[in-house]
Amino acid sequence: MSQTPVKQKKSKAFKPEHRRCPVCDQLMIANRFSFDCEDGCRYWSDGKMDGSMFPATATHYRCPACRESFNMRHAMLVSRDEITAKRISRALILSDDDYRKLAAKAQKSGEGQDEKDVRLAWWHHLNDAIRTGHHRPRPEIDVAWQGGIDENLTRLVELLGERNENDLMFLGEALRELGQFERSLAVLCNAPPKLKWMAGLIG
Repeated sequence: MSQTPVKQKKSKAFKPEHRRCPVCDQLMIANRFSFDCEDGCRYWSDGKMDGSMFPATATHYRCPACRESFNMRHAMLVSRDEITAKRISRALILSDDDYRKLAAKAQKSGEGQDEKDVRLAWWHHLNDAIRTGHHRPRPEIDVAWQGGIDENLTRLVELLGERNENDLMFLGEALRELGQFERSLAVLCNAPPKLKWMAGLIG
């Protein structure tokens, strides 16, 4: 995980992707991929990877029409042949409050995978406040920021499974960030061979 500042580089661009809001069916531009990083490569312990040579993946947006937040996997991709409107608004980037509301909604509805998805994205969003080398909006570091981290990770730990190889590193790092070091080390000891290097770094 590099902490070395690097010079800002102009982001590359993808062709606009048109999708329909899963809540109100409004057509919008919502790209799944974007180049939002400076030179170099940084692989963070919460699973976020930054680098100028490959794109970042957007998982959630807010509709510019109904203002509801949504998971990208529920937003239908629309082909250019189906588009008749001349001016189409861009989807909005989620704020800390948007993530909180979306996570609460998923938890209330019992949609486990949706809740896990949004809580992982919220975690990455909040940690962007202390990351280097990216162009994404930075949450303000204050009492509310730390409260959001603790609130989200406490619930995320309940959703992540120790027996799920894909969840193991997330769980170990989430426990570490919460200060539950003994439990974190116990989880990391169960890492499969291919993830031992990362478990060692977190440990």
